[in-house]
Amino acid sequence: MALLRIIHAADLPDPGAVLEKLASGETVAAAPAPGAPRAEGQGALLQLPASFAALVDLLGGKGKAHIAQQLHDYVGLVSYAPPELVVRPLKPLPADFIRTVAEALKAVTGAQWRVRAADEEAQASLLDQQKADADRLRQEVLDAPIVQAAFEAFPEAELAGYRTDERGSA
Repeated sequence: MALLRIIHAADLPDPGAVLEKLASGETVAAAPAPGAPRAEGQGALLQLPASFAALVDLLGGKGKAHIAQQLHDYVGLVSYAPPELVVRPLKPLPADFIRTVAEALKAVTGAQWRVRAADEEAQASLLDQQKADADRLRQEVLDAPIVQAAFEAFPEAELAGYRTDERGSA
């Protein structure tokens, strides 16, 4: 999506002129086409976070931790196409939640966002996705042959504190 925006926003010169400039050793820079409108807001749009998770992280890092936490824990993503965000509340949220999110996004990114709540199919919340990833990782550890052998040797053992890197368990 970002690449399409870049291509659309670019004001490229005539290809023949570009080839002539390159052949003569000149540098080639994008120049506005004659009569084309200037895309003033495109710079801000190109700098918007590439994913919903990155957007939530940005909000958290820019003093909007409460809103970031609500987006992280209590909404499912319906669609993310900056500067448009559609979420499905998974728990009751304040009546002005959508307006507050839009204001926070504008303050943090500088872009005017269209934020709306929808009762459509949505992804699990970021929190639920993290929990599912942690459960999946735990099950992978439990399914490892060496761990199964340890449980057979020590039937009363419990899996506690583990890492998947080379340094071993914590």
